[in-house]
Amino acid sequence: MVAIATVRAANAAKAAAASAEPSGRPYVAVFAGGTSGIGERAVRALASNHGPSAGPSRRPLRAYIIGRKQAVADALMAECAAACGPGGEFVFIKTEDLAMLRDVDAACAEIARLEEAASAREGHEAKIDLLVATQGVLYFGGRMDTSEGLDRHFSLMYYSRLRLVTNLLPLLTSLPSGSPSSTPGHVVSVFNPNLEGKLAASDLSLRGAENFGFVALSSHIALFTTFAFEALAARHPGRLALSHYYPGFVMTDIASKSPIPRWASLAWKLCTPVVKLFAVGDDDCGQYVDFLASGRYAAARGGDQVEAAAAADSLEVAVGADGGVGSGAYRVHWNGDIIQPKKQTDAYRRDGMVEKVWEHTLAAFAAVDAGKAFDG
Repeated sequence: MVAIATVRAANAAKAAAASAEPSGRPYVAVFAGGTSGIGERAVRALASNHGPSAGPSRRPLRAYIIGRKQAVADALMAECAAACGPGGEFVFIKTEDLAMLRDVDAACAEIARLEEAASAREGHEAKIDLLVATQGVLYFGGRMDTSEGLDRHFSLMYYSRLRLVTNLLPLLTSLPSGSPSSTPGHVVSVFNPNLEGKLAASDLSLRGAENFGFVALSSHIALFTTFAFEALAARHPGRLALSHYYPGFVMTDIASKSPIPRWASLAWKLCTPVVKLFAVGDDDCGQYVDFLASGRYAAARGGDQVEAAAAADSLEVAVGADGGVGSGAYRVHWNGDIIQPKKQTDAYRRDGMVEKVWEHTLAAFAAVDAGKAFDG
């Protein structure tokens, strides 16, 4: 376990490091699903970390929050602005449906436009330091295809999240002149690596009714996230670090906003008093998410460079999803520990599933780009 005191110290040091950016470039973060749940907690923690407690030389912060509800976002941003104080900027990017890749594309285009304009005004190159994707719901029903040919819930928790990453790659992988070479872009997808299980290799989209179900869908989302992150880390050494993160039990509103059956809703209500006893606190949850942008979770590079990235935060570099130290893609437990690999996941990796999942993902994106419904 990474002690919460260590986490807070690393986050505070990151927020206070204005001298590390001679150009005065702010720390830039993007939160998809940031108006509620885990995302909201991460936004609040980041705002607090960049507040007055970080000292007079604290680094400015700009956070883009992607969501559906303007009023909810306005209230959150007002509270975060008060906590952060001068130097904090919070921008709401309104979307209708993040299960639709075209909506993701529109949100990313607006973020890129705004960030390029802001960086031009401020006199530095544009960069996104952190992308956190938390959009999703609980779902126990059957397959529901969108007009883009993707299962709605598979898209919400995997395809749309990867689309965010690929759309924002130029800004995530940018290394502005004057910035430390040990500060890659960081990506966090909040799901659960522990759910990695069986993979239907002949039906990656889970189109067959015999393959689709809660367990199968959860397994595919988990495996796809881990493997896609490994593929991206290998393609962007030194510039991109990605974490597939399990937040543990956190008291959010996901059960009340999800289309779950009555039995599941009742079960949740009955279990809530017990879950509260073991739940991760709201602020701790947000702090651990923001900590995933520390040097402990370094981009894939040579050994000396990886050690330098972690040393900058006085942290031990973590073991990556593929078993290599500092390999750029990580499977992380709620408390910052690395989730141990599963033999079955390792076997899929040896069988070439990392590249197969990545190629499948790009094929889905290409179909949507061409205005077609993906049928792969």
